[in-house]
Amino acid sequence: NELIQDLEGTNDCDETGVGSNHAVCQTSVTNTIGTITQQNIVGSLGGTDVESQSNLFSVNQNLVATNDCDETGSADNVANCSITASTTVGDITQTNTASSNILTINQDGTAKNDCDNVSAGTICSIDLKLILPSFTQLGDEELHINQVNDVLNTCSSGGICAITVTNDFS
Repeated sequence: NELIQDLEGTNDCDETGVGSNHAVCQTSVTNTIGTITQQNIVGSLGGTDVESQSNLFSVNQNLVATNDCDETGSADNVANCSITASTTVGDITQTNTASSNILTINQDGTAKNDCDNVSAGTICSIDLKLILPSFTQLGDEELHINQVNDVLNTCSSGGICAITVTNDFS
C-alpha cells in the first residue's frame, strides 16, 4: 500500500505604496493518517510448501505553508502572520509470520513567514510538528523513516517572531 499526501497553504499579505492593508495572514495545514494494520499469518504447513508474502506500507507526506507578510512604502500593512503546520501518521502494526514487513515513511515540511517591513505589535509565528506513530512490526522487518523540516521566520523589525518545531519520531 502506498499513500501520498500533499498540502500547501499560501497567504501573501501584500501592500505596496501609500499604506493600508492591515494584514493578518493565517495558514493551518494538516496531514493525518489513522491506524494502519497489516497481517500475513500462515499456519503450519506440511510437505514442501513455501509461503512468501510481504507487508509493504509506504507513506509520503509533504507540507508547505508560506505567508509572506509584505509591505513596502509609507507604512501600514501591520502584519501578524501565523502558520500552524502538522504531519502525523498513526499507530501502525505489521504482523507477518510468512515473510517480511516493510515500512517506509517520509515526511517533509517547510514553513516560511517572511515578515518584511513590519512593526506595531509584530507577531510572526510558526508551529511545525512532524510526528510519527508508535509502530509495531512482528516478523522480519525493514523500517525506513525520513523526516525533514525547513523553517524560516524573519522579522525585519518588530517583536515576537516565534518558531516552535517538534520532530517527535516516537
